Amino acid sequence: MLLPPSTPGPSLFMNGTYRSTSTPSLPFAALSLSGTPLTASPSPSSTAGTFPTLNLSKKYSRDEHVQEYNLLRTRIRELEQQVAMESMGKALLKQTLDATVAQMKLEVERAIFDTRRDFDEKMSTLRMNFSEKTSAGKGDDSSSNSDSESSTKEEGEDSKDNEDSEKPSSMDAAGHSSIKELTNEVFFLNDFPVLEDGQDENELEFIKGSQEIQQLRFNWYHTAWHHTNADKISTMATYARKVGPNIVANTRDVLPLISDKDLLVRFQTRFDQLQRNWKGTSGQSQTAPSAAPPEDGNAPLSKTKHVNWASGKLKVHVCKRESKTIPEALQWIKDPKYDAAFKVNHMSDDNDFYENGKLVNSKYLARPPVYRLEKLQELFDTVDSIKDPTPIGQYTERIRGPPKEQGICRAIAFEKRGCRWMYKLEWLAVNKEYSVEMYVIENGVLWGDPTDLVDHEQKKKAVKKIKKE
Repeated sequence: MLLPPSTPGPSLFMNGTYRSTSTPSLPFAALSLSGTPLTASPSPSSTAGTFPTLNLSKKYSRDEHVQEYNLLRTRIRELEQQVAMESMGKALLKQTLDATVAQMKLEVERAIFDTRRDFDEKMSTLRMNFSEKTSAGKGDDSSSNSDSESSTKEEGEDSKDNEDSEKPSSMDAAGHSSIKELTNEVFFLNDFPVLEDGQDENELEFIKGSQEIQQLRFNWYHTAWHHTNADKISTMATYARKVGPNIVANTRDVLPLISDKDLLVRFQTRFDQLQRNWKGTSGQSQTAPSAAPPEDGNAPLSKTKHVNWASGKLKVHVCKRESKTIPEALQWIKDPKYDAAFKVNHMSDDNDFYENGKLVNSKYLARPPVYRLEKLQELFDTVDSIKDPTPIGQYTERIRGPPKEQGICRAIAFEKRGCRWMYKLEWLAVNKEYSVEMYVIENGVLWGDPTDLVDHEQKKKAVKKIKKE
């Protein structure tokens, strides 16, 4: 009689050979109480190269059984690990293929959308031009026949109906070049306003040509239809219809032909274009629009690139100024009275850098304004000379250029305006339009003035906020 597999029992000594009554499972040999091994049929999937083999004619000791059993378990674990790794590899391969297919599908859909939109815009322009030529031709025909016999009442009504049918559709009128020009002008928001954290949107500058509607801060991570952008785009479209002829005169006869919906679509399309520029996916250069560099070897940066570099320079300046390893002789740059200089508006204007007629992306040309006081320039130069405690991996080399003749940037917020100590007095004396509080404010108590306009303005805002609550 055989004992059940893996059933413990007393040890037996039979025929001079040590045997255990704990019988291992197949494919090991089952032992009879007489000590004679029973023949076991191997599994169909077992092969001599896969599992350890047993010599069934040999009598095994207990230690040999244990050794063979451990070898078998090790081999089984290896096979299980191999199967698991193969399954994982297939899953990763499938995941990679799915992601690649999804990305290709997205790119194809985007290309189709861009192509279709460009085609629609070109067709709208062609229809508009054709309608204008047709209308002009009919006007010549009607004037040449004005001396002929008078038309009947019915003929006059038919003629009126024909004229109405020749008017361009709302969609065609929305694609007119004058409407595109109007859209670009109204969208002149310094293309992408740079605002520091916590700045109130009510402090933004006004849209070009308006003293009522301020610049709008868009969320470029969302679409034109997202609630954070939709209302602002609608505001701009309404403003364009109201004052459009004052901005672009050619729109006076075109705007009445466009429905509110189609005019809004035109502004949404323009937003999409700006968003692609912001993301860097427009496929067009963000710098000089022409292929050839300007005569002086440098060109103004695009607004986006200028803003990015100005913000980047400010962050580096602030980081260097707050460094704990500044030598004692340079500690004067940490004086709080110089804090007002470290704002985006006061960074040098930058230009693309050309070398031998070719644009060099690893360099840029920094041109300080002519109105900057020598003390402020010394402050910036000293900060530049300090080693950056947290250097970035990619470095853009700055090339010092000649001073640039330009006006002072206007800032609605008091704390963003420049203080009088930053500017050359002789320049302000000549350019008196900038020597006003809207552009330049007094230095404040840290420079010996009896009052501080920034603190005073902040207190006024706090009082207004309390009254509103």
